[in-house]
Amino acid sequence: MCEGCEMYGKDGGYWYLNPENFARRIYKWRKTAADAKTGAGENPAAEAGDASMIGEMGSMAAANIDMKVLDPEQYTRRVAEEGKKFRGLAQVIMLEEAQEMMELCWPITAMTCACRRQTKGVKDEENFSCMGMGPGMYKWERWPQIYHGGVQFLTPDEAKSFLAKLNKIGLVHIAETHGAPYTGGICNCEMPLCSQLRARLEHDVPFSVNKGHYLAEIDPEACTGCLQCMTRCHFDALHLHSGTRTVAVDAFKCFGCGNCRTPCPADCISMVERVEVPAVKDMW
Repeated sequence: MCEGCEMYGKDGGYWYLNPENFARRIYKWRKTAADAKTGAGENPAAEAGDASMIGEMGSMAAANIDMKVLDPEQYTRRVAEEGKKFRGLAQVIMLEEAQEMMELCWPITAMTCACRRQTKGVKDEENFSCMGMGPGMYKWERWPQIYHGGVQFLTPDEAKSFLAKLNKIGLVHIAETHGAPYTGGICNCEMPLCSQLRARLEHDVPFSVNKGHYLAEIDPEACTGCLQCMTRCHFDALHLHSGTRTVAVDAFKCFGCGNCRTPCPADCISMVERVEVPAVKDMW
């Protein structure tokens, strides 16, 4: 079990599939002058994460989010003091897990990817590959520098289809928190464009993104050596046996995204739980 699940999972489950971690109780209504006198103004809908009540009662107000984390010195100190809170709260997940999350959160939005914008200058209208979720999405206009290009609200079914399309082209899904332990988004990106993946793979920053709970496993008897899976791996975890001309998985490098399965014509790739492989069960 990873640290994130130990801290924020429920009944032995994964932290990003814990319904309680989608409540976003950090959001509150703005109190009016009259509320300040009477002590009223708390928003039960926001506290419970109830989107239907929010629609009836009005728009969301500013949250008590600490933006001082942008200060480099304070950020360094905060990471040193709360390292565990950062590790495990950005984690590679499989498509099935990402789609399951769509049943647990509301609202759901598609948004542009800052990494693609910064590294390749992708235009906003062509750059909707990341996702945001939770009541904070109702007030995205307050941070146009973050939600560059706006957001597109999706139904759960639309969100699942959106994820499937991104998976088909080979993007990696990363579940993220925004105010631990609250799951606030899914990054769908790739190497070398994704800043989080680059931080982990090229600069060995462990808390930037954790490995997933699964590992790819290839049946050597069924593998035809077509190499289609190798074109999809962002982690250099697949290699070809020169003698047998079949592909094998390096468990020490595999992040468990499951992307290698999609193009396999022999359907010989399965996913196994990391904790069931002794050599890597504690490598996150």
